[in-house]
Amino acid sequence: MRETRDERRRSEVEMDREADRIMAEKMAAAERAAAEKPDDEKVMDVEEFAQYACKYASEIDCSITGKSLLALYERIEMMDEDGVELTKRVAEDLIEEAADKAEKPSFFGAIRGIFSPKYDKDGLLILKEKNFFD
Repeated sequence: MRETRDERRRSEVEMDREADRIMAEKMAAAERAAAEKPDDEKVMDVEEFAQYACKYASEIDCSITGKSLLALYERIEMMDEDGVELTKRVAEDLIEEAADKAEKPSFFGAIRGIFSPKYDKDGLLILKEKNFFD
């Protein structure tokens, strides 16, 4: 039997509706999955991660400028290349680790630190480039 033009058109419309329905279901599932993931576990790109890290550093009274900012970007790129997911939690850990190193330098670092201030004129802990590396 031959299909009439109207019947073909109806079946095409039905197939389009079915495809739209399936696409809508997939999009809704993806949105639910994204909504279930806590905000601090969402993966960021390098630039967004660096901005959040700097913002977090200022929130905990730390200063990142000049060479230390370049060191931060270098460390982030190394983490990204190593497959570390760049999340808010990881950024906070990175900054807190650097702040701990800046607060409690090694014995030789303390001797060298006599000639270098730990805090800037605003009272913020200065995170130096060496604080971002092991």
